[in-house]
Amino acid sequence: MLYKIVLFLHVSGALLLFAAITIEWFFIMNIRKAGSLENIKGSLTLYSFFSKIGQISMILILFPGIYMMVEV
Repeated sequence: MLYKIVLFLHVSGALLLFAAITIEWFFIMNIRKAGSLENIKGSLTLYSFFSKIGQISMILILFPGIYMMVEV
């Protein structure tokens, strides 16, 4: 039963990684289109908040992956 929960967390981490990559791509496109420095600062402030999604996804991929590797 624990293995299934860990597998779910691992797959959820992979989905969050794709979400983080999409968010990063969105912010890069906004920075490219920005006309002034204030627009860039606003985008970077939001990006610093959403960048935590990438960190969480990496943790959710790494630790459950290590557990599954040791278990099998």
